[in-house]
Amino acid sequence: MSQSTKNNFLDFLTLIGFGYLFVWILQMLGKEKTVYSCPNCNNDIEFNATTCPNCHVQLKWPATT
Repeated sequence: MSQSTKNNFLDFLTLIGFGYLFVWILQMLGKEKTVYSCPNCNNDIEFNATTCPNCHVQLKWPATT
């Protein structure tokens, strides 16, 4: 394989990588994410978590119907 072919192949892989990264960043920026906070320590928590991973307080969520 010649040096020119290797460079073209690496350029192609770099282009694919940057394309993937660009699409991923656009997807992350486009998502609306609701952030919940622990009422005790204000740490970010996941929806329906039973305890806070930071202060370990028991969490109660309102019932959804």
